[in-house]
Amino acid sequence: MRINCHFKLVAAILLLLTGVGSAVGAIPDVEREALIALYNSTNGDNWTNKYNWLGPPGTEGTWYGVTLTGRGHVWKLYLDNNNLEGQIPPELGNLKDLMELELSANKLSGPIPPQLGNLDRTYWLSLHHNQLSGSIPPELGNIRVLMRLDLRANQLSGLIPPELGSRDLYLLALSANKLSGPIPPELGNLKELQSESVHIGYNALYTNDTSLRDFLNSKTEGGDWEGTQTIAPTDVTADSLSGDSIKVSWTPIRFTEFSGGYQVFYSTSSGGPYTLFGTTADKKASFLTVTGLNPGTTYYFVVQTVTNPHDLNKNTVVSEFSEEASGSQRP
Repeated sequence: MRINCHFKLVAAILLLLTGVGSAVGAIPDVEREALIALYNSTNGDNWTNKYNWLGPPGTEGTWYGVTLTGRGHVWKLYLDNNNLEGQIPPELGNLKDLMELELSANKLSGPIPPQLGNLDRTYWLSLHHNQLSGSIPPELGNIRVLMRLDLRANQLSGLIPPELGSRDLYLLALSANKLSGPIPPELGNLKELQSESVHIGYNALYTNDTSLRDFLNSKTEGGDWEGTQTIAPTDVTADSLSGDSIKVSWTPIRFTEFSGGYQVFYSTSSGGPYTLFGTTADKKASFLTVTGLNPGTTYYFVVQTVTNPHDLNKNTVVSEFSEEASGSQRP
């Protein structure tokens, strides 16, 4: 595949700069300290394979998962599916010659350290299928040769940073997290992305930019990344009923698979703060009647979509609020 050819080309160019082989002698202290920090912060004593780790200076090239360049720098770090549990230490950002970082399928938690943005020569950064939380650091956009960024199946939330559109990534995998909000138009600059190389499904993402939508569709398997997004419903209205009730209606979202529903919130002030009234039984529902309201009072309503954990995303995904609708309960 073309994508693999590009990876190999970048690796070859970087190897010309660094050399590769079985280095003899100690690596720089700062790199040894970074490896030890990783071991200590991820419960290294309980790793599945920790062969030779924490051996004396000069043995680092024999540590399980560590590959050195011929000049004695850490070149690859492969510890996927190795029972790492804990947080990624910021010291990993000191591995300036690191080209491939593979820590997927572990139990890593906490934030992605922004210091990983210092890995100038890393073209392969894979942290998928962990329990990482918080936002995606915009500093990752500083990695000048990054071509594979795989953060799938974590607990990442917030916006996609526009800085990720500043480099020609060849694979961008962010699916099955809790990312929400508008997709930055800068992602449309990633012209080198290959067909089926964008994975952003099962989040709460959207765009109103037609050209960006079409571009992402052209890079997504099946051509429809929007079909799995937990977004806010549209066309929200509030119609007064007799008694103490107002019927809040909306157009259901496309992604009605898996359990979940619509949460209806109300307030007596435009813009909130809002109070949750109730949740529908599923995502196919198109209205909910809010009861117990005071006559002659104007109420403001917003609706939020929720998708519960399922086989393709272990997180509860919640959309932004819908546009506000108002209504007065008639006597």
